[in-house]
Amino acid sequence: MFDKAKQAYDMMKKQKELKKHLEATVVKVEEAGGKLKVSMNGEFKVVDISIDPYFLAPERKIDLENAIKRAISNAVGQSQTASAGKMKEMLKGFNIPGM
Repeated sequence: MFDKAKQAYDMMKKQKELKKHLEATVVKVEEAGGKLKVSMNGEFKVVDISIDPYFLAPERKIDLENAIKRAISNAVGQSQTASAGKMKEMLKGFNIPGM
């Protein structure tokens, strides 16, 4: 019984630590030759977006929209990979079904 309680406590402690690591893990993606930059953390929150004035002309609206979609998709993919690696590393040693 005590063993299970200790394991649950350790797991909660690891969860808090993991959350801090995911918040601190930031991936940066550039699109359109660096004219659009998106930064996203390991919790899939957009931290920063930088748009070059080149995209601010009305005739480039579609180009900007497409670049934003590509950048966010790439950032999510990179963030997922980074997050999965962190989770696997931090939860090593825990016997969690399905992981």
